[in-house]
Order: sequence, then structure tokens, then C-alpha cells
Amino acid sequence: MKVMQLNETGHFVGIEEADESPLERGVFLIPAGCIEAPDPDPPAGSRARWTGTGWVYEPLPAGVEDGPEPPAADPDPGPEEILARVARAVQAHLDAAARALRYDSIASAVSYADEPAVPQYQAEGRAFRSWRSLVWERCYELLAEVEAGSRAPMTAEAVIAELPVLQL
Repeated sequence: MKVMQLNETGHFVGIEEADESPLERGVFLIPAGCIEAPDPDPPAGSRARWTGTGWVYEPLPAGVEDGPEPPAADPDPGPEEILARVARAVQAHLDAAARALRYDSIASAVSYADEPAVPQYQAEGRAFRSWRSLVWERCYELLAEVEAGSRAPMTAEAVIAELPVLQL
């Protein structure tokens, strides 16, 4: 699935491919800094910025050539940036699983855990709440092992592959 990559200010920087979750068919893991949106089509001499509901086109700043700005790359991210990347990917994984069952996010799904009006939603909410806790517990265990030197550094994808599976 094609997604739009944004920089820190919300400006379009390129198109990325969201990978399908290895755990759930039809659920796509949206990379950090990306959104599901139509391709922007800025007029010449302008750039696209996502407002949260749509694209706006702004004149290019002086010295910037036409086209998307290249993403700022950190060739050697430090431990804090690696942790932040893993945390964003794990959160996206949790949210994607909830969206697969038509919840807005994991937070929305969990909000049904104590609501008895619709037993199915309550059961799903409880399952998501338990799973969320188990996922974060395992994620931080893995990261602690890396930090202690007992495990090689891991990509976000490798961490996600070792997380518990949602049991509905």
C-alpha cells in the first residue's frame, strides 16, 4: 500500500510503501512519519503540506528547488532515536490491529473493555487491553536486552516479529 511520507513540519517528502503485517493479512504497517492520503499534486514552485484533513500548497522557500524535500537522514542514530523509532513502529502495529477490526486505534478499542452494553465489543476491548500490555512488556524486555549487550541491536521490524500475537 502506498503512503505519503512527511517531515517534522508536515511537508510532503516522498512516497513510501507500507508493508503488510506478517501477523494479520490485510493489515498494513504504516511507517513512522507517513500517512494514508492521496498523492499531492503541488503546482510548480510550491510544496505540499498536510493539514490533518487535506493538502495545502505553499510557495517554495528561497533556495529550495521544485519537488519534494529529501527526508533528513540520520546515518548513525543514537540509542534514543532507535528507541523512538521502535516505539513508533510498535504503536503503529497496535493501531493497525485495532483498525483491522474497525476501531480508530488501539486506544479506542481498549475503551470498550469496561463497557457491558455490547458483549462482543467488551470482549474485544479486554483482549486488546491485555495484548497492549503484553506487547509493551515484551518490547521493553527486548530493548533492555539490547541495551545490556546480551542481544544484537534490533530493527523495529525484528522487535515486532517477536511480540505476542493478539488473541481474540
